[in-house]
Amino acid sequence: MKEFRVLDPACGSGNFLFLGLKTLKDIEHKSHLEAAAMGLDREANLVTGPHNMLGIELNEYAAELARVAVWIGELQWRLTHGYEFKKNPVLEPLDNIECRDALLTFVPDVAGVGDGESAGRAARQRPAAHTLRFLKSPPTSAPLPDQLGSSSSNLGSDPSTQGAGSDPNLRVQKQVAVEADWPKASVVIGNPPFLGDRKMIRELGEDYAFALRRVYEGRVPGGADLVCYWFEKARTALEKHGLEAAGLVATNSIRGGANRKVLDLISQSSRIYEAWSDEAWVNEGAGVRVSLVAFGQAIQDSRLDGARVQLISSDLQSTRGASDVQKLAANAKASYIGTQKNGPFDIPREQAMQWLALPYPHGKSNSRVLRPWANGLDVTRRPKNRWVVDFGCDMSLADAALFEAPYAYVEQAVKPTRADVRREWHRTHWWLYDDARPGLRDQLALVQRFMVTPMVAKHRVFAWMPSVQIPENLCVAITRADDAALGILHSRFHELWSLRMGTSLEARPRYTPTTCFETFPFPAGLTPQDTANQQTETLPDGSVIPASLAPGLRTSAEAIAKAAKHLNNLRENWLNPPEWTNRIPEVTPLGMATSPYPDRIIAKPGYEKELLDRTLTKLYNQRAAWLDAAHKQLDAVVAAAYNWADYTAEMPDEEILKRLLALNLERAA
Repeated sequence: MKEFRVLDPACGSGNFLFLGLKTLKDIEHKSHLEAAAMGLDREANLVTGPHNMLGIELNEYAAELARVAVWIGELQWRLTHGYEFKKNPVLEPLDNIECRDALLTFVPDVAGVGDGESAGRAARQRPAAHTLRFLKSPPTSAPLPDQLGSSSSNLGSDPSTQGAGSDPNLRVQKQVAVEADWPKASVVIGNPPFLGDRKMIRELGEDYAFALRRVYEGRVPGGADLVCYWFEKARTALEKHGLEAAGLVATNSIRGGANRKVLDLISQSSRIYEAWSDEAWVNEGAGVRVSLVAFGQAIQDSRLDGARVQLISSDLQSTRGASDVQKLAANAKASYIGTQKNGPFDIPREQAMQWLALPYPHGKSNSRVLRPWANGLDVTRRPKNRWVVDFGCDMSLADAALFEAPYAYVEQAVKPTRADVRREWHRTHWWLYDDARPGLRDQLALVQRFMVTPMVAKHRVFAWMPSVQIPENLCVAITRADDAALGILHSRFHELWSLRMGTSLEARPRYTPTTCFETFPFPAGLTPQDTANQQTETLPDGSVIPASLAPGLRTSAEAIAKAAKHLNNLRENWLNPPEWTNRIPEVTPLGMATSPYPDRIIAKPGYEKELLDRTLTKLYNQRAAWLDAAHKQLDAVVAAAYNWADYTAEMPDEEILKRLLALNLERAA
C-alpha cells in the first residue's frame, strides 16, 4: 500500500484526491483492525499518506489548493482515527501534484525531437499561454510568452496545409507539440474538463486544438469531445505503463458518435467493469448528464447502474449495442443537418416583405434569395416568423449584387463579421453561408415538403416543413415527402432506436443523422433507397405514399400513411385550432402570379395568449389520451410492416431493440 499511487490527471482543487486518500487510508486501517482481531500485532502507524496521491492541474492556483486539500485530508483522517501527526512542520511540499498540461507538452523544435514519450519526459512541463482558456478556474498567474520561447500566435498551424505523410508531430516555429507524460500510477481517477468538439477551437484556440488532434491522430477521432483524450491516455497507460484500472467522469455523450470510439478501443484492449450510464451532475453551476466509467483488467463482476450484468458494451448497455450497429447503404442521402450560416443573415419578416416588392435590373424576383427560416425551437414551440437572406451554395458575388437590397444588407451586416474568421474561403465568400448544405438542397429541389426534427429535444417529434423553408444546423432534415416515411420515423420503434443510438445534451436526447437515421432498419421495401425516386401518390383521404409499390408493400404503406396522416391532423388541429386561428396567404413577390411561401397562421383577436401556449413540447408533455391512442394505432401498423405478428403495446423495449439490431446486422451483412 505504501507504493500504491492514485493519479488524478485533471485534479482541479483536489476533491477526487481528497476522497482517494481517505479511501486508501480507510482500507489500510481496516486491515489493521482485522489483523488485531485475528490476534496479530497491530501496526503502530500507517504507510499510506499524501505521497500516494498524484495530480496534474493546469491552473497554478487550483494546483496549490489541491496540495492543501490533500494535507487537510491527511490531518483530518488522523485526528478522527486517533493517530498523531507531525507538527513541525505540519505541512510539507507536495510536488507530486504537478502544475502543467496533462495532454500536450511544447518543447523546443530541435533535431531529434520525434519521439513524443522521450520528448515529454525531457520537457519542462509548465502551463502555456495557449491553454489558459482551458483552466478549471481563473488563473492567478501564468508564464509570459517569452518564457515559453514562442507566442500563442505561432504555436501551431492548420493540419489541412500539411501534406499527407508529414511528420506526425506538429512542427511550429520554435516549439513542437508532443504527448505529455503521466507519472506511473496504480489507478487513475478524475473528472476531466467537459468541452464539446465544436467549442474546442473557440475555447482552446485553433493552434492548440490542431496540435491536440494531430498528436492523438489515429487514437482519438477528430470530432471527439475534449474529455475523450483523458480516456485514451488512461487506456494507453493500461496497455503500456502498468496502470491497473481507471475511473473517469464524462458527459453522457461519450456513449455515442465519435466519442464512443474511445470506449470501443477500451473494450477491445480491456473491459468496462462498472459504469453509471446517465447520471445528473453539476458542472460549473450548470446541470448536465454524465456517465461514470470504470475500466481496466479488474476481475470483479460487471455492474451497470448498480445492477450486476454479464457485460457492459461501449455504449454503456448490458447487451450488444451501438458498437455492433452498422450504417446501412439503403439509408444514405436522405438525412441532413441543416445549414450553418456563420453570420447575421437573419432579417425580420417585415423587411423581407418590403424587399419582395422591389424590382431589380436583371428582372428576377427577390424570392430567389429570401426564405423563411426555422430552428429547432420553431418546431417544438411556436414559429418566430424569421427570414433569411440566402444566396445559395455557389452564387457569384456579381450575381448576388444584382439582388440590390438583400446584397447591401449582407455586405453591411455580415461582411465585417467574416473579416477575421479562420478559413480563407469564408473571408473571401462572405455573402455565402458557412455550410449551405448542397446535398440537402439537391434533395429538396425534388419535393414540395420534407420532415424536420430538432437535433436536441425532450421529445422525438417530426414535423412537415415546406421545401422553400430552410432549416438551421440544430435541425435534422429528412428529405422524403410521403406520410408512410413520417409514420415509420414517428413510430415507437424509431424513437427507441434513436434514444439508444443517440446521445444527449443535459437531459434532452440528441438526434444525429449518422447514428440515429443511417443505422435504422426500415421495414423491407420502404427504405429510403426504395423511395429515392421521390415519386409519390396521393390517396383519397389526402395521405401520401410512395408511387409504384408492389401490392403487398402498397397495403403496408397505405396503412402507415393513413395512420400518420390521422396523427398529424389531430396534432395540427390542437396546435392551431380553426376556432382560434386564421390562415392568411403569404405575400406574392413582385413579378410572380402566386406566392411560393406557405400560408401564415395568426391568432384571431382575443386568442393570442392561448395560441402561444399550444406547442408540440406541451402537447407531448401532457400526452393526452387521444394522442397516445393515435400513436399506438400508428405503432400497430408499422409493426405489421415488419411482419411482427406478436407485437402488442406491452412488448418490452429491449425486445424491440433486439429485433431492430438483428435487422441492422442482417442488412449490413
